[in-house]
Amino acid sequence: LFYNLTFVRTITTINATSIDSQVECKQNWNPTGTVILDTKNATTATTYAVAIYAGAWDACRLGMKVNTDTGAQSITVSVSMNR
Repeated sequence: LFYNLTFVRTITTINATSIDSQVECKQNWNPTGTVILDTKNATTATTYAVAIYAGAWDACRLGMKVNTDTGAQSITVSVSMNR
């Protein structure tokens, strides 16, 4: 279990109309259901941090979707957590 989790998503090159990001987490008592904790849509090169504090999450993930891709994208993601 972890209690504090931070995702940092950095887009350095965007050749798309936009890039969607979504953070989902789930708790052990509900192993099949996920909770969407944050969504973000980016249309330019940006850095975006998502800090998750509420809940004792067992699993979290960051999903991304490129919309109307017209070339190469450059994206990095880092994750830090505290138990």
